[in-house]
Amino acid sequence: MKIFITHTFKGIENKTEIEELCQIVHDSGWEDYSFVRDAENYTKKFSTSKEMMLAAKKAISECDALLFDLTDPSV
Repeated sequence: MKIFITHTFKGIENKTEIEELCQIVHDSGWEDYSFVRDAENYTKKFSTSKEMMLAAKKAISECDALLFDLTDPSV
């Protein structure tokens, strides 16, 4: 089962928190997917926010479930 993990990206400020959440999912025996980590890889640039959101929507459709991190408001 592939889990799409949502979270607000704050740069280096919450990188460790994102990795820990992904590790918990992975350690539970599921495949973890973080859009910020896996699609953007912290360096990939999208031309527009619409392009980025379309890529996120496609990635969500390829996963079996969503895990929402409600620590902060999410897009």
